[in-house]
Amino acid sequence: MGATSEGGKPRSLSCDRCGASIPLAGGRFAACPYCGQLYDLSERGGPRLGELLLGADFRDLELPGWRVYQKERLSVGGGGPPQLVGKFPKRETTSWLLESHGSFDNIDAAMTITFLEVGDVTKQCRLGFDFRSTDEGHYCVDIAPKGNYCVARYDKASEKKWSILVDFASHPALRPGVGVANRLRVVAYNDHLRVHVNDVLVSSVRDSRFTYGTVGVVLENPGTDATFAISELELREAVEQV
Repeated sequence: MGATSEGGKPRSLSCDRCGASIPLAGGRFAACPYCGQLYDLSERGGPRLGELLLGADFRDLELPGWRVYQKERLSVGGGGPPQLVGKFPKRETTSWLLESHGSFDNIDAAMTITFLEVGDVTKQCRLGFDFRSTDEGHYCVDIAPKGNYCVARYDKASEKKWSILVDFASHPALRPGVGVANRLRVVAYNDHLRVHVNDVLVSSVRDSRFTYGTVGVVLENPGTDATFAISELELREAVEQV
């Protein structure tokens, strides 16, 4: 939900569903005059931010606090905010790009993802966060250029290993395609897992299997070659919402 400002105050919003301008008349709620999408302005911008634990200055591949993998396929730079650019041929195994040195329990992780080139957007290709990762398993939240996202849990001790918590869902806030940026934010507080895309809450689920672990950025592209950029990576302490 983008905003148009005047004198430092928001004058209108852009509807995530149809792109129309939504005039602001004051009050907690605003509705799109064309498609009827309703917005709770008190939740605009997502939950409160906690203390910054780790950032990433993508002007250099040496990133304090992070392990950097697949360096031969990564580069840094960019004309705007510094970016980490990856170019990967399709492969069956998961590609870990970054992983925190330390382990964390309640986390608020965010980054901006842009798929730059994808051989076939209809094939499986996903980029996102792994978190609470240990030898026993982890959670993952990722987005695809075809315009959907997934929330899953991998449990090494489980017979079926993978449990899908949100099954390849779409949402008007998630922009599909190549060359468009999406801001992915994952907030894990105790057993509550929330996913925000472009400042919009798109999923809220509960799962108590894992409570702490490392945080990583991972790519899965068994269906197609992929070139992508990530920027503005932040890892914060999640705070309880009141």
